[in-house]
Formats: sequence, structure tokens, C-alpha cells
Amino acid sequence: MLRTTPFIYEYLLAGYLLSQVILSYFLSGTTRAILFVILYVLKYKIEGFKITFPLFAIAQIALLYFSNILVQILIVIGLFFTLNRLPVFKCVQPTGSYRVGYKDLKIEGLDVSVYYPTFDTTKDILVHEGSVLTKRNYEGARLFFNIYIPYVVPQIIHEVAFSFFWKLRLGVNANASIIPTKREEKLPVILFSHGIACSKNLYTIFTKEWASRGYLVFCIDHDEDIYCNWKYFEELIEAKKPLLETRKDSVKKLLTCVLNEQVIEKLFGPSTQIDTDRIFMAGHSFGGGTATTVAFEDNRITGGLVLLDPFLGPCEEKILQKEINLPILCLRTDEYDRISPIRDTVLEFVKKNSENIMSGYLKDSFHCIQSDLILYLAKELSLWEMNGKLENIEPHIICHRKLMNTFLDMVSHADKTERQNPKILMKNIRQELNSFLTIIQKRNIIFYNDN
Repeated sequence: MLRTTPFIYEYLLAGYLLSQVILSYFLSGTTRAILFVILYVLKYKIEGFKITFPLFAIAQIALLYFSNILVQILIVIGLFFTLNRLPVFKCVQPTGSYRVGYKDLKIEGLDVSVYYPTFDTTKDILVHEGSVLTKRNYEGARLFFNIYIPYVVPQIIHEVAFSFFWKLRLGVNANASIIPTKREEKLPVILFSHGIACSKNLYTIFTKEWASRGYLVFCIDHDEDIYCNWKYFEELIEAKKPLLETRKDSVKKLLTCVLNEQVIEKLFGPSTQIDTDRIFMAGHSFGGGTATTVAFEDNRITGGLVLLDPFLGPCEEKILQKEINLPILCLRTDEYDRISPIRDTVLEFVKKNSENIMSGYLKDSFHCIQSDLILYLAKELSLWEMNGKLENIEPHIICHRKLMNTFLDMVSHADKTERQNPKILMKNIRQELNSFLTIIQKRNIIFYNDN
């Protein structure tokens, strides 16, 4: 079961409002209002706000206005009910044998997070310092909602309404020691590229999972211009092509650093070695387009390619029309399949790589199920028709994890001869994955296979 993140000050504030049913007999309205403001500011400073933040002020004003006890109790009950309807879930725990270590790095001007296996327990850290997530979230809302309705919410209001993002923790062991390895043992690497308006630390449902299973996961942060004025989808694609080039160059630069023995020794010590035969590339949405471009152009990506609902529109035609000589796992979503104008582009890519790809999507899955946003804004995304039933979140995350773990592990454990023939290797992987999909189908979790 998904566990909710407790917001202590949120319920303390609601409890204070309830107590005013009695306090109204002892304290003046001015005193009660001052106490409310103090608690309200403390809530903002310590936990941040969710989109429910105006309801507290409205409830306080209503309690000062209405003196009837029954009305006051109903006001507070309504507030409690609303708070419980907008949960923030904790990340599903990694299933691997190791704890998850974490380093936040600046490498050659690149902003990078590294998730890796460790035995140590150290302090946890925030998902992001400052308001990076709320600013990008605002720009993303402007980018995608403006085509339907003008997004007129002022940025300051948007940032306050989602300021709880500033207080979220990663659930990692910061700067822990990496697991010791034997002399000839080398670690596989996954490079990850995030989607538009997201960040390097917004995919821990997968990045922490991979790290717990023995992978070094390097997540690059793309600090880019998110918003652009567009009316037709072709205009959006053209606007994102220069960004794709910048993203591609940044990932290649990161890859060069990762393959530099001196860089790895400085990060983890002399005993840690990179397995250059097991370098994977992964990405979500626009990051999927980035990952595809890098894997096509750079033969240092030797392991395979993991695409999560890839946005391939800005990719060059030659990339989409030519086979990539790597094992590929492409996990799309039901929502994106129905509404995305580039659906046919993705399916054409799948067709071109039909012998070395496993592609499909879970029934009733949504684009955001492949990022941590599904945990932080589960109900809000449902209200905006960007998420389905809350009870689908955990099984869909688990299924995505299982599919990716099987793919990554089978490629990683394949011998050199098998990896040199990705079509045969992918045939074996598909057989294994289809066995799993048959099992989950009995639990009413349906996977639509493109192959």
C-alpha cells in the first residue's frame, strides 16, 4: 500500500480552527486571528503549502463571522474532508539488495545527481533546494494549458500553492560510500534525461530502484526555456528542436565525464570501475527523445535504451527511419497513446526497430505515472484529467519497475556474444516479459503490446 506523507502543521492548523469552537468563549476575534496568522506562517515556512492553502484562511474568516457552533463544526469538518482528499504519497520503496546513496554534483558545468548502491545510512536531503520545481511546474502549465485555456494564475500564487515541493525529501543516503567491489568487478551505468518542466530528481520511483539493484545512475538536469507560444503542434516541435540539440550535447558531455577514470575515482575512490559494455540510456517524454538521439549518434551507449512515453517529434527524420542497433524497451501510456499527435511517429519508430524492441502500454496508464509527480499530485492530476484512479498508481509503478528491471538485468547479465546480437537477445527478453504480462493480466492489469 502507498503510504501518505504526514503534514503535521496542516492538521495542527486545522485542529486550531476546530478548537475555536471553544476558544471563542475565552479569546477575542482579534487574538484568534493573530494566532491563526502565526500558525499559518509557520506552516508555510516548515512544510510549505498545497493548493488547499486558501481554504484555511477562508475557514478562519468564516469562523470569525459565524457564531453558531453547529455551523463552525461543519466548516472545520469540510476542511478536514478536503485535506484528506488531496494526499501526497511517499515513494514506493526500492526492491534491490542495497540502500541508495546519493551525490549532487557539478561536472564540467553540468548539474547532475548520482544514485548508487551503498550499505551506509547517512542523512537524507531535500529533493531540490529553493523553488526550482515550482518554477518549472508553472512554466509547464503555461506551455500545455495555454492551447486550451489561458493559464492566468500569477506565478507567485502558483509557487505558493505548490511550495510543499520545497520541503520534500529524496529518501536517500547523501554522500554515502559506494559498495565495495572486487578487483575485476565493474558497475553498469544508466544515464537518465528528464522530461519538459521536470528535473533530475523527479524520477526516484525508478532511479532509486535501479541504484538499489547495483546500477550507477547519472541524472542530468536540463535547465532550459520551457515556455514557448504555440498554437499548432508543429510549432511546438520546431520550437523544441534547438533544445534537443542542447540536451544531446549535454548528455554526451556527461557521458565523456562518466567514462573518465579520474572523474569516477574522485567521486567514489580507486576501486570503483565502470563497465563500458553496459552503458544504458534512459529518458521520459522529451528526455525519451533526448535518449533516442544520443543512442543513435553515440556508440558509447553499449547496453540498451529505455524509453518512457518518448516525445520523438523534435528528433531528426534519419533517427526515426533507421534501426538502432541496441536492445530497446519502450513503455508508453494509455493517455499519451490517445491524445498525443506524435503517436504515429512513435509507432513508426517501433516498427523500424521491431526485432530489437519491446513496446507497449498499460491500460488506463497516464503520462505522469512515469514520474514522481504521480505521488506528489495524485488527486490534483486526476482533477486535471492527467491521472486516473488512485488505486492504479502502485500496481502501475510496480509493473513499470518489473518490466524495466527484467530488461536491464537480462541485458546486463548477457555475455558479450549475446549483446553483439541485440535481436536474438531481445527475443529472449520478450519471452520473459510476456510471461510476466500473462501473470498480471490475471489480476486485471492489461498490457497492450505493440510488437
